[in-house]
Amino acid sequence: MPLNQQSFYTNLGNSGIIGFIDESDRKILDIGCGAGDTDIGRLIRSIYPDTEVVGITCSESEYDQASQNLSFCTCLNIEQDTLADKYEKVFDVLTFSQYSPN
Repeated sequence: MPLNQQSFYTNLGNSGIIGFIDESDRKILDIGCGAGDTDIGRLIRSIYPDTEVVGITCSESEYDQASQNLSFCTCLNIEQDTLADKYEKVFDVLTFSQYSPN
């Protein structure tokens, strides 16, 4: 499915990525956060509740859901826009994660 402003992506999270994150990683940018509901952002926050997870999605419908589940979410096209236009932060970790059941 090509991602676009009408896409709505949700999954079971990628628990394998958790092994690469620890409690010293306080600010995480989840690029392609999907709906942020059961994806990596929410999984990180459930293990490290003091960690700030910021999500980026290009879908307005995902943005609405992810904004409720992540510390902050922005809707932009990372191929055309920059995050600094909306949110200036330094991050400890960047994730580009996709769930794969295999």
